[in-house]
Amino acid sequence: MKTILETFKGVAQLERNKKHQEVTRQFHDLACMLIFGGYFLINKTRRIHLKEIEFYYHEEMEGGLKDPVMYHTTDHEKRQDLPYFVFGSFNCHASGMDITFENKDKKYRASFLIRGYKVESLNDGEWVTTKEFERRSTYIYEDMMMGLSLDKGLCIEWVNEATQTGHCLTSGWRRNVASYLKDKNGCYLKDSKGNYIKEEISIKEYNGLGKAEKEKYFLYSGRRYRKCDREWNFSIAYNKENR
Repeated sequence: MKTILETFKGVAQLERNKKHQEVTRQFHDLACMLIFGGYFLINKTRRIHLKEIEFYYHEEMEGGLKDPVMYHTTDHEKRQDLPYFVFGSFNCHASGMDITFENKDKKYRASFLIRGYKVESLNDGEWVTTKEFERRSTYIYEDMMMGLSLDKGLCIEWVNEATQTGHCLTSGWRRNVASYLKDKNGCYLKDSKGNYIKEEISIKEYNGLGKAEKEKYFLYSGRRYRKCDREWNFSIAYNKENR
C-alpha cells in the first residue's frame, strides 16, 4: 500500500490552471493499482477487495487547490495547528473509512474513501464470497472487523496481487458531494462562520429545469444541490448481467 500511495506526487508545485487535470490523472492511476492490484487481508481469514473509491485532495497554502467537502483540513476543523496524518493511516469518520496519504512538506491533505467493496471469508480452506459488492460505505467497520477475536490479535495488511481481472474502470462524480460557490476570481466563498457555501437550488427552480440540467443536481436531506464536477470517484465497470 505504501508503495502504491507514494506514486502520488500531488500538484502543489503546478500553476493553478493545470492542477485539476493533473491530480485527476494521478488519481486514475492510483485507482487502477488499488482496485485491480491487491486487497486487504484481515487475520488471514477475511479479504476486502476495493470496488469503488473516492479521492479527496486539499492544499493548505493560500491560493492552493481546495476541496471544501474534505474533513481533515484546517478549514473544516477550524484550527491552524491541525497535525498531518501518518502516511498510509486510517481515518474513520461518519461516512466510512479513509486511507490517508498527506504530505506536510508540500502542505496538502490527500485520502481515498472506501465506497464499495467485495468481502471474502476463508471457509474450510477455501475463499467464499460473502458480499459481492457492498455499496454502503459505513458497513466497512462491520465487514472488516466483526466477529474477530481479540485474543488472537488484529492484523490488517495490504496484499499486492493482481485481482478482479477482465473489468475496466469507470469514473464519475463523488456521491452526495456538492459544488460550492465561488467568487469572480474562482475562490470559494465562506459564510460568517467560516464555512464553505454549497451551491443549492430551490425546488421551484429545480422543477423549471430541463431533464439534462436536472441531472446536474442531487437530493440530500430534502435539499437540492449541484453536483461537484470533480470526477474523483472510480469504480469497476460491469455489464448489467454481471451486477
